Amino acid sequence: MYHWRSAGITKYWPRNWRVYEQHNLPSETSEFSSIISADQVLMDDEFLDEFVRPQLDNQKHPRAVFRTISRIIDQRVDRPKSDTLFSLDKWFERTEHNSQSLITLSHIVLDFMLKCEPSTNLQSQRISIFDANEELRQYIEPCVEYLKGLLGAIPVTQLEVYRRMTKAVMETGTSKVVREGMVKALHLHRYRFTLSEEDLQRLIDCVSTVQADGETLERMCRTIICLSSRLPKSDANRIHIGYRSAISVALERIADGRDWDCFRRLLNNFASFADGRVVTRILTADMLGHWKELASDCDGELQVRIAFAWERLRALAGIAAPRVDFAAPETKMDVLMYKERKDVTLQLPAWVNEKDRDTTA
Repeated sequence: MYHWRSAGITKYWPRNWRVYEQHNLPSETSEFSSIISADQVLMDDEFLDEFVRPQLDNQKHPRAVFRTISRIIDQRVDRPKSDTLFSLDKWFERTEHNSQSLITLSHIVLDFMLKCEPSTNLQSQRISIFDANEELRQYIEPCVEYLKGLLGAIPVTQLEVYRRMTKAVMETGTSKVVREGMVKALHLHRYRFTLSEEDLQRLIDCVSTVQADGETLERMCRTIICLSSRLPKSDANRIHIGYRSAISVALERIADGRDWDCFRRLLNNFASFADGRVVTRILTADMLGHWKELASDCDGELQVRIAFAWERLRALAGIAAPRVDFAAPETKMDVLMYKERKDVTLQLPAWVNEKDRDTTA
């Protein structure tokens, strides 16, 4: 079998990057063409992991490295030709026996992303060798699209890339823009992969501490909810209580940004989780009241949709409905919830109506 070691590749591909750069990369314009050409000929997983990855990780030209990564991905990944650039292509899923190159490519992309901005954490030792300028942000979005495609092709049993991304999201040294991109990829593939109870608990805890906008936190919460739905019941029960603070923090940030459609999506996702049974266990009247206050400034059609979500949550949790009459104080949201009550009742899970019948009897 043809192998890059037995073929004497090490003679022409020195392990010392400084020597290699002096002889082969006199300028950024070379765009690492020698690496691209060698990888195209060899197509060897070990060469990609042991030579290409460390060499790309120890360079000084981000534009050239990004182009090199793009070329290597294009020549290694099987995907149909189309007019779309990245993730809209349907990347062909590999098996456990031929997916190692995709895993290594994912790590190469992650290595690059995590160096696109220096850490803002003064205690961190992971200081980027890249300059901290806006130009570097142009590489993050296409890298995110590559990760979306790669995660779609990596077998669901291969969890190391998904777990590494999750840990990067939780690290305080990860820049905000990189975190937002990784969360998009994690959220897209939340139905494919699984995480352990410990990993999910750490992800829940970090929602309250990470630097992220409301939409990113909403995606994180929806990802957590989806991933926890595949945990064994005993494990899932232990982490459900953490949803209280995580969802509250996300809703507060979303309300600050007045993204009411995002606000509504998170409420509906929470209400639908586990057929509404988690809501029954952890939602309290005080929590619901606080969340209602957050949306008090919302108006228009979205206010009606949010009122529907409130009423659904109230009914699932068995919280007493607010009185809406002339003798008691009322809010506009209470009135809207009252109007939505009949439609909500028709759409509640069957177990809610059965519970109500048992209580009445």
